[in-house]
Amino acid sequence: MRTKLISSALVFGGCGGFGVAFTEQLTASGISVITVDREGEPDILVQDVEPSALAEALAKVDLVLLCMPQAASVSVLQGLDGRFEEGLVVDICSVKSEIAKVAESVCLESEYVSFHPMFGPDRGFKDSNGVVIPIRGGQRAEEFKSLLIEWHVRVIDTDVATHDRVTSLVQVVTHAVLASFANLRANIREAGDIPEDIVDAFATPVFAELERVSQGMVRENPELYHNIQTANPWGDETRAMLTQAVSETLSILSEPDAEGVRSLFSRVRNQSN
Repeated sequence: MRTKLISSALVFGGCGGFGVAFTEQLTASGISVITVDREGEPDILVQDVEPSALAEALAKVDLVLLCMPQAASVSVLQGLDGRFEEGLVVDICSVKSEIAKVAESVCLESEYVSFHPMFGPDRGFKDSNGVVIPIRGGQRAEEFKSLLIEWHVRVIDTDVATHDRVTSLVQVVTHAVLASFANLRANIREAGDIPEDIVDAFATPVFAELERVSQGMVRENPELYHNIQTANPWGDETRAMLTQAVSETLSILSEPDAEGVRSLFSRVRNQSN
């Protein structure tokens, strides 16, 4: 049972994918929401609003939720300093090092949670993973975590360093592989020597799924994926490891006999399966 310390929220980026998703979840949990965005149809449209209107909104809410890319979240967070000193601030940035550093120096009277939904907004909260990093804990931070559990999110508690190290694998490497596959597919389409209708007819379930996921990614915000690659402090190292693994694997696959492949498959096979 929640303690009900969060009864109202101000959602920055409220017209984006996660802004809409969080607004729906918060509203369904009985929390009133004011949305802020620079486009769409938010309650507060950034380019038209008077500073006093935003200050008035901040005075009414218990939770400020930053559903924006890192640069925008950092900018808004710095602007909140001295203007939101009681309540809870939550960001959902994909890389935590920089945003956490800023969070540790502003709005010091507020609680702060850095949350990372490990899913897209179209996937939904239920039965999805979500990482919680408490920067400044407290009762509202605990209530936010209770909300996530109420929404059936599988909550993982961790710290900034662990988050960025693990996401260098589950995001940086994964996205690099998907982008490379999408690039290869585009090159083949442009070459035009394999008709796409034949590719579709031959497609295996694995190929079709890889095509679906990679195309889904490249239709999303490129700045977000660029930030995931470049802002993660482990990004360079994990991409170098990916390059090495691809080179090694291609060399083994081109050998005249199958012994290298047998050895590779034996070594990399996940023994837990």
